[in-house]
Amino acid sequence: MTTKRWLILLILCAAIAIGAAGTYRHIEKSRPTVISVAMFCDGIWGNVGADNVAVMNSLVEKFQKSNSDIVVKTMVGLREEYYTEWLSQKIINGETPDIITVLPGDFNTLSDIGVLKNLDAFIDTDESFDKTQIRTNVLETGKYNGSFYALPREVDTMFMFVNETLLSEEQIEIPENDWTWDDFERICRAVTKDTNGDGIINQFGTIDFTWQVAAATNGVTFFDEYGTMAYFDTPEMIETIDFIAKLNGLTRGAMPQEEDFNDGRVAFKPFPYSWYQTFKASAFRILKYNDFEWNCVKLPRGPSGKNAGVLNSHLVAINDNTRYPNECWEFLKFIVSDEEAQAEVWDKSEGIPAVSLSYLTSRQHITQTDDFVLFEPDVLDEVIRDSQLQPRFLLYDDCMKYADRELYRIIHENRNVPSALATLNSEIKDMLKERTFLG
Repeated sequence: MTTKRWLILLILCAAIAIGAAGTYRHIEKSRPTVISVAMFCDGIWGNVGADNVAVMNSLVEKFQKSNSDIVVKTMVGLREEYYTEWLSQKIINGETPDIITVLPGDFNTLSDIGVLKNLDAFIDTDESFDKTQIRTNVLETGKYNGSFYALPREVDTMFMFVNETLLSEEQIEIPENDWTWDDFERICRAVTKDTNGDGIINQFGTIDFTWQVAAATNGVTFFDEYGTMAYFDTPEMIETIDFIAKLNGLTRGAMPQEEDFNDGRVAFKPFPYSWYQTFKASAFRILKYNDFEWNCVKLPRGPSGKNAGVLNSHLVAINDNTRYPNECWEFLKFIVSDEEAQAEVWDKSEGIPAVSLSYLTSRQHITQTDDFVLFEPDVLDEVIRDSQLQPRFLLYDDCMKYADRELYRIIHENRNVPSALATLNSEIKDMLKERTFLG
């Protein structure tokens, strides 16, 4: 065959191939892109009766009204307690969903091993994504080692449950939202007593006001952003441990139990906002706390802190190996920042929307007649703004578990607090160095 004929044949084959490819692209383009979303079936805050699937399905329905070229399919795993194992198996089998609901305990690991896509480029270049609608500290709950690997759909934080009946019987006024540790200790001291004369304390000031809660209300920061430095021996932390030891001393060794709280014999208990939303509903209120009236206020603040605790977030991420990163970003962006999607979170979930409530209020998605609104939107915005972030690095959970064990000993063995905290801080810094060395 002559060179000319070879050339004509090659051109003909190329034309056929290009035409076939064009036809295939046309067919593919005409088909909607299908992306999958992994989630667990129960409430995202562990609440009885909550339905994460119903909330997500509603968000999907709203999204697809304006994005008909993208089909979102939910992959519902087991309950939250089994979700990590279910998701791990999907990843091992090469069946990782395009979009992943990320549990707090999984975020650091999934980011570190490369399962989650770095979102910095999307956030920085997409002009339609107005990140200013999301509070800065809320947005940064999706950061790991300085980069974004997830975005928050909604958040939760702590308030203080108040047994109004007990305080009324003791002729003590309900504390205001700007109360302090001194106010808190004074009330706890007044209500802690032996009410039946058997010599054993059976009425208590507080339960579950842990050193972690106290540290958050005193402005304590345990680590730097990257987990290279530890700060367990600061003056603020010394104040925190001294205060917890003082509260423990009020009960003279008697420890309040959950049944004491349920039976109305405890004045205060830190509670997530999501649980207030659940139990404020009449059915749960009657079921759990029918013998006393209750309400909630902000947490008391320490000398160096604010009336707020630790901020928790419900994170959603994109699979780093998805075939459809742009489509996934469009859906992720929608559920975390679109006003109607965030209003859906307010209406149907127990958490607090990621966007500022003042934004939803101004758009008339939130009204003062909403059922079970425990705080005005501006008060909720204040608490979210003042709540502290948990650092995001791989050894965070291990370091905090070690600190919890050692701090229990420091508090209950009456050790010299400054000296003991200095030793603890040195030990945790060694753990962080080991991680850096192992790289």
